Amino acid sequence: MKLQRLQGALCHALALSAVSLLLPVSGALIRGRARQLAEPEEQSLPDPTVVWVDKAFVQPALTRPDEESCFGCQCMNAFPGLWLTEGTFSADYTCEKGKTTNLIPDIRWGGPKDGQKCRSCQAFAMTIEDLDFPNGMGSPDNRIHNVFWIANIPGDWMALNETAVTELGELAPAMVLGRNSKGEPGMEAPCPGRGLHRYQITMWSLDSNLEDISPDYDYHALKQELTTHELARATFHAQLSANRFVAILKKREAEADQKSAAAAPSPAIAAAPSAE
Repeated sequence: MKLQRLQGALCHALALSAVSLLLPVSGALIRGRARQLAEPEEQSLPDPTVVWVDKAFVQPALTRPDEESCFGCQCMNAFPGLWLTEGTFSADYTCEKGKTTNLIPDIRWGGPKDGQKCRSCQAFAMTIEDLDFPNGMGSPDNRIHNVFWIANIPGDWMALNETAVTELGELAPAMVLGRNSKGEPGMEAPCPGRGLHRYQITMWSLDSNLEDISPDYDYHALKQELTTHELARATFHAQLSANRFVAILKKREAEADQKSAAAAPSPAIAAAPSAE
């Protein structure tokens, strides 16, 4: 009996000791939580090494160049100027605002260059053609229309523009600026009258100058010569819809009618009958 009483007293004392030990710890935890709730958290400053953008980054696609753009260890790339943006021609290079003669598109290019394993490029050429002339895409009566061509551009040139053709021509005596389908030198300012038209722009790298050509050289014969001497080419396309030029074409028709009416002889005035 005495042993049971001693065991009970001992358990009671141990329980009181445990409670006395836990109370300070619990109080500290409660006070820390209260302080955490009472004090606002510090706001972290933006990371100065981070640059925020409004769009998600998209890894650019790395694709191999077109087979036609490469020759051996060399590939050719062309970079048109502002006359060709978002897949169409700017107003300065169409009938909206374009000049009627000596309209020269500006373009830059790179390669092919000299190399031990590659034939040296001796000249460049450029062509622009309407693939859907005159009726627009889908018409069986269409034909390829010569819009612009220039050949025998020096092999050490890497750009073409109006200044290079009109003012630096003496530095390139073999260069030939051809006539377009209207018989005018330079680029014909496109102005399709029907449908949607696709335009093909090609920059050619050649193994030599084209011999015996002139501004009046036949365009189909020129294309055969370019293919024969081709090392590489860079080709891209543009589109123009006739809907863009409706107002201009109507204005032209009205002006043509006025000129015709002004040029037509006035009808003879019938003589009044004489009184008897």
